[in-house]
Amino acid sequence: GKFVAPLRLPDAQQEAAETIAAQLQFLPEEQVPPVEKKLPPRPLPIPQKDNEGKITEQEIERALRNGSGFQNGKLRIFRRLSQPVPPPEEETAAWLKKEYGTGGQSWTFLDGMSGWLDYDSKGFEIQYDTGDRRLTRHFGWKEMARRLTQLIRQGGYFTEQETEKYTVWLREQESQEAQARSEQELAESMIRDFCERNAFSEPDFTDPT
Repeated sequence: GKFVAPLRLPDAQQEAAETIAAQLQFLPEEQVPPVEKKLPPRPLPIPQKDNEGKITEQEIERALRNGSGFQNGKLRIFRRLSQPVPPPEEETAAWLKKEYGTGGQSWTFLDGMSGWLDYDSKGFEIQYDTGDRRLTRHFGWKEMARRLTQLIRQGGYFTEQETEKYTVWLREQESQEAQARSEQELAESMIRDFCERNAFSEPDFTDPT
């Protein structure tokens, strides 16, 4: 067989390598950098119905008074549900579902605990995070219509400042709507005149599409 000579560094390099190895061998334990261990993220607790009374009626009303989360959403809700002759409940439920849309926001309860307001096609949900549990109260859109209507009729939906804001906003809305109706009527009149002059059939404005 072949004789293989052991690898030998030049004297200077060999001495340096031996010195480093010796230092590493006798390095005090407390100077050895610790190995960082990454813990897996804490899984979100499974939602469960609140049977502990954490989400009180007071908390529910606070969440309802928050509005839909969109600009002027609370004002639109008040206008819709405060009509002298309210629309059928199913129509109101469908309208609320569209007004709230799909989404949510973080929420802080009166006791300082955190949670979430969540809404989608199925309804409105309040979530209370205890740290290891997520307690929930869910309301379908029909129940939301009933609760919001009751809250508005009891005078508990607006603050005094919001009432003043609503008065100004409503006046602007009614003015804009009156202007839009006037423009619509003028346009329809012009179309009718055009059709009559050209012996066209009477236009149908029942379907704006």
